[in-house]
Amino acid sequence: MLFVILQILFLSSFGLIIKHYQASGRNLLAVGSVNYAVAAVATAISIAYKSKFDFSNTTCIIGIMAGIAYFISYFFMITAVKSSGISITWSAVRLSVLLPILFSIFYWNEKPSIYQVVGIGFVCLSLPLLSIRPDADVGRRMFGRASLIIVALFFAAGGTNLTAKAFSEFSPETHQQTYLLFLFGTAAVVCFLASLVKGSPPKASDIPFGIALGLCNLCAAYFLLRALARLPGVIVFPITGSMGIVLTTIGGVGIWHEKLRKLTMAGIAAAVIAVVLINVG
Repeated sequence: MLFVILQILFLSSFGLIIKHYQASGRNLLAVGSVNYAVAAVATAISIAYKSKFDFSNTTCIIGIMAGIAYFISYFFMITAVKSSGISITWSAVRLSVLLPILFSIFYWNEKPSIYQVVGIGFVCLSLPLLSIRPDADVGRRMFGRASLIIVALFFAAGGTNLTAKAFSEFSPETHQQTYLLFLFGTAAVVCFLASLVKGSPPKASDIPFGIALGLCNLCAAYFLLRALARLPGVIVFPITGSMGIVLTTIGGVGIWHEKLRKLTMAGIAAAVIAVVLINVG
């Protein structure tokens, strides 16, 4: 359980740091490329220190897929934070635990309990509630740009969780560092190329912030793998999801004074109920 708690703390810190940099006007795409590069270099140093590099084609492929998923998730995350705030954004990220759980049910033939079925229903309820944005002309819209970004983030973040689950199923635990190296190496390259396309490559001022973000990112990914090696995914993902929603909501309201509308609070409450029910199951 210690690894689960550490993963919650580091991943929640990652989200709050993103919000801080966004509020200070930082180039988050450039900071993201530094973040992934730092995580990749730190992993490479760790491998060199141990003088052992466990490699397999399966680990390599899963790691590359994870790196692409991480970049896509990061891109939609920094976009969603600007339009929807950290509380709603991180609720969508945490709710993405539904994807690996569903994949486990239909691919690995795991049977959900009645609690998990009800929890899945609450996930479906919470997503539109978290996506609703006020509009001066037509009131509340369910399918605006902010809603589409939140839904895209949900699936992208679910992809990062799914690749971690796939690694725990198809690769030995001794390949964890190899997986992380390919993950963060791929994400660093893709994010750097995206920053070049956007005309905003990393600057020297982005390095300190990228280092802090990268270390949080690396630790969160590492402790998630350690947790999945010891506990079932249907326990790990819901616990990290529920606690993460609570922590980031407290951070968003307490630090940046984000205002939560009644429907948004209902969506967050539904999200917490969802992940708790899935965990009970």
